[in-house]
Amino acid sequence: METVSTLREEAFSRLKAAEYLKKEQIETLFKRYINDVESLAETQDVIDLIDKLSVYQHEKQEYSSQSKLYQKIVGDSQAFFQNYIRRYGYLDCYIIFGKNGMVGFTVQQKEELGKSLKMGPFQNEGLGKLWRKIIGTKKSAFWDFEPYSPNKGKASAFVGAPIKDSNGETIGACVLQLSGSDINAIVQPRAGMGKSGETYLIGHHNNMTAFRSDMLTMGNGRYVIGYEIHTEYIDKTIKEMKPFEQVFTDSKGALVMIEAAPLDIKGLHWGIITKMDLEEAIAPKLSHKNPTFIQNI
Repeated sequence: METVSTLREEAFSRLKAAEYLKKEQIETLFKRYINDVESLAETQDVIDLIDKLSVYQHEKQEYSSQSKLYQKIVGDSQAFFQNYIRRYGYLDCYIIFGKNGMVGFTVQQKEELGKSLKMGPFQNEGLGKLWRKIIGTKKSAFWDFEPYSPNKGKASAFVGAPIKDSNGETIGACVLQLSGSDINAIVQPRAGMGKSGETYLIGHHNNMTAFRSDMLTMGNGRYVIGYEIHTEYIDKTIKEMKPFEQVFTDSKGALVMIEAAPLDIKGLHWGIITKMDLEEAIAPKLSHKNPTFIQNI
């Protein structure tokens, strides 16, 4: 008969296998985000649009996105960008001038449009901080999830790349607003993980540790992207940024198996955690019943 120690090792092995697959998928997703925005920033559609908007801005003392001339300029581009964000799963796309940080174009045409990220109301929000980073480094970058007022204060994240002219000079930034749906689609599937098993993401940004995916098994809907969270194993994941597996006692006094690892995403301090109640993981085998644990990996 297998010992409890052996069963626990087998359970951790299965947790690790499930987590490894999701870890790879998340890291691949974020590499795709960078490739997407860098490729988009180099397209003739983006370069032509920022050139036309630069002329419009220079000729008009007041940058009005409601004018007929502005609507005519962006009209030809609107369909391209709408199709782009719909096809690749982004929430919005921004074209931002390099010198003054003016948001020259957004697909959704929300309140950022026509505002300066250099000195306007959004200069200290995620979009403004990412613009400064891109213009300062002349490199593509992420900005982690944090409250964003144009998104009704909900956590938003962005990825952006510099827009360069024919001489290689940075003239602006192309930014995509990320959707949490792609992240949740990877980490949330729980087939074979019983009632308590789940994988989720956490991240540390602006001196705060919070969820980077929405949890299904705990929190009663509160544990969503951006919600601050602290447990012994979450804090250990963020502090050490090394893989580990360990049994912890949760807030209800139950023993929970934790498999954790850092995520390799440049510029982001994220980790991935897979958890399952120890009793649920090994009790079925101890009682000679069919396990509810992860199967068919």
